[in-house]
Amino acid sequence: MVETTPKFGLPLLYTAQANKEIIHNEALMLLDATILPVIVAEQADPPADLTSGDSGKSWLVAANPTGVWENEEGRLAFWMGDSWRFVEAPERSRIFRSDLAVEFLKRSDGWFSPSTMADPSGGAVVDNEARQAITSILSFLRSTGAIPT
Repeated sequence: MVETTPKFGLPLLYTAQANKEIIHNEALMLLDATILPVIVAEQADPPADLTSGDSGKSWLVAANPTGVWENEEGRLAFWMGDSWRFVEAPERSRIFRSDLAVEFLKRSDGWFSPSTMADPSGGAVVDNEARQAITSILSFLRSTGAIPT
């Protein structure tokens, strides 16, 4: 019998299960952390001196993690008031890193952020209409946050 959901590993309830409220609350906490996650930063060391008031804060675990984050590289670490929860985000997941004010996308090779795209310039033959169209597209993508400014 399957005990967790396939994408985020959320615990499932099943018939005659004891303490269903614990399983249900765990699933709600994980949902709260994984839906539209905002990451404080990417780092290898868990932050020190967190309290229950920091519950819900999350980090992206960097390379060569230490302490309780050991073996959790590339995963999302969520502080749940008294302990850490780790989630392997599925491919195509998005996170927002508040320290950089940039959105990241999960790919098979790790987390990716579109780099800043420059407006078109140069070239031997200048096509002003094409350049204007490309500049308009880039401007729109920057205004929506799809690419950083």
